[in-house]
Amino acid sequence: MLERWSTVYMALAKHRNDTRVLVGPDVDLIVEGFPRCGNSYLVAWIEQANPGLRVASHLHSYAHVRAALRQGVPTVVVTRDPEDAVASEIVRATFAGGTTTAWRLLWRYARFHRAVARWADDVILSPFATTTGHPDLVAAALRDRAGLHIEIAPPHGAADVVSRVEEYSVAAIGRVDEMAVGRPSAERTAVAEAVKRELRDRHARRIDDLRTLHDALVSGPTAVHPVPDPR
Repeated sequence: MLERWSTVYMALAKHRNDTRVLVGPDVDLIVEGFPRCGNSYLVAWIEQANPGLRVASHLHSYAHVRAALRQGVPTVVVTRDPEDAVASEIVRATFAGGTTTAWRLLWRYARFHRAVARWADDVILSPFATTTGHPDLVAAALRDRAGLHIEIAPPHGAADVVSRVEEYSVAAIGRVDEMAVGRPSAERTAVAEAVKRELRDRHARRIDDLRTLHDALVSGPTAVHPVPDPR
C-alpha cells in the first residue's frame, strides 16, 4: 500500500536495499518493470556498452517509476505478455523455495501496468521482443529521445550480455540458476509451458483483461519496435 506514496516507499526501499541501485541524483537512467520481463538483459546490455553508467533497476515497483519521473531521470519500462511473465515468475519463485500464488502475481501485474499506463507518454516502453531481440533500439531511443550520450551496443554484442546476466545469477546465489537466470533457457521454458496451461485453465478471463492492457501499452507512441523491412 505504501507504493501510493512514492516518497515514503522509496525511503523505505533504500533503507532495506543496501546493494541495489535505486533512483537518485547520481543515477543516469532507470530500467523498471514487472519481474521476468527482461529487466536484467536490458540493464546488462546498456551497462556492457557503457561502463560506469549508473542504472537503477529491479525494484519492480511503479513507485520507482514515479520517483524517476519526478526527478527527471530517463525512464525505460520493460513489459511482457501477462501469461508469459507470470508463468516465468511462478517457475522462478517455486524453484527458489519461495511462496507466491498466480492470483497475487496477476494482481501485481495489473497494479504495476495500470499505474504505468498513466505515465506512458513520459517513459520509453520496451516490449519483450524488443528488449530481448533489439535492445540496441532501446539504447538508441534513450539517446535520441532522452538526450543521453551513450553507446548503443556492447563491443561483442549479445555475448557480452549473456556473460553479464550469468554473473548476476552467480552474485545472487553462487551459481547460474537455469530457472532464474535472465537469459533464454530451454529447461525453464519447458517448465513454464506447463505452468501456462494451468494459468489458462484457472485464470483465462483475468489474463485476457491484462493482455488488453499490455497490448494497449505496447501499441502506444512511446513503445520501441523494429522498423519493418520494406522488402
